[in-house]
Amino acid sequence: MIDKEVGSRFFLMKKDTEIKNLTAKLRNIESDYVYLGALMDAVGLALDGEEPSDFMLSFPIVRRVYDLVLSKNKEVL
Repeated sequence: MIDKEVGSRFFLMKKDTEIKNLTAKLRNIESDYVYLGALMDAVGLALDGEEPSDFMLSFPIVRRVYDLVLSKNKEVL
């Protein structure tokens, strides 16, 4: 009887650990999703000719797109 109780406690602890690990992975995926969404919004602003925030311009891809749009606009003028 005691062995069965210990086994079930071990099983529950193992499942709790799995849930915690999966929850952490989910949080990381959600963070990446939000980050990539913000980058896409900033790139969209740059492509529309609007200036993204200084914070978003600190990301190299956003800065490059914005600079390319500015240089292209100067060529057109």
